[in-house]
Amino acid sequence: MVFPETRGGLRLRAVVAAVLYLAALFWLAMSLPFMGDEVGPTSDPDDIAGANFILLFSAFFLLAAAVVSRRWKAAWVVSLTFLVVLVIVWTQVPSLIEHWDYEGPRRF
Repeated sequence: MVFPETRGGLRLRAVVAAVLYLAALFWLAMSLPFMGDEVGPTSDPDDIAGANFILLFSAFFLLAAAVVSRRWKAAWVVSLTFLVVLVIVWTQVPSLIEHWDYEGPRRF
């Protein structure tokens, strides 16, 4: 058992959950500049991959936070709200799958 059900274990679980939520929020904030970007001949394909990777990282941290705080109903409300925001942001970022074969600008 990683987090014992004692008072100290609950405090440690709360601290770990808060850190994981903050990390998820940080990664989500890092993806906000990519919202609404249009993919065109001057776009860098690495930006598309980076934005999707950042959102994937945020989703992993959110999942870890939900697992750590699984017994608290308030934490589930926060997790579900955060998940809704994550999905909304992810739909506004250029899709990695749509532009999989995009070569980017010709340099030579």
